[in-house]
Amino acid sequence: TTGDAARPSPTGEVPMLFLLANRNKRSLAVDLRQPEGVALVHKLVKDADIVVEGFRPGVMARLGLDAERLRAGHP
Repeated sequence: TTGDAARPSPTGEVPMLFLLANRNKRSLAVDLRQPEGVALVHKLVKDADIVVEGFRPGVMARLGLDAERLRAGHP
């Protein structure tokens, strides 16, 4: 198999589908177990249109980053 057709290949070629699907998107890895990471998320949310996370239900609330708390500080 050749893998996901929408991902860049090992040769460096970037498929048009990948470019179209990811246009103007940015991503960042943050250690949410650290207070600095949580503070960074609150700072980034001020300028964000959406927040996407993939944790099990309840994890973001346990981290203090559930939707209600994020919206409260950043309408």
